[in-house]
Amino acid sequence: FLRGGMGFAVGHVDDGVVSDDQTGFAAGAGLGYEFFMDSDVAFQVGFNWRSHFYKDFDTSLVGLQVGVVVY
Repeated sequence: FLRGGMGFAVGHVDDGVVSDDQTGFAAGAGLGYEFFMDSDVAFQVGFNWRSHFYKDFDTSLVGLQVGVVVY
């Protein structure tokens, strides 16, 4: 499977000295494989990338997804 998306992001930073809330833009993409165990249940393994873009800072995440989907 392939997935992608974009939207709004909300972030909060608190380092003990400065506390700040910001709204920005988010984008993400991923790819993976679904193995159907039967006609209604699938096992998923995939990789995801997500990035949030704010005025004063950006953050990116890369993750491994493992899950079971019931259709």
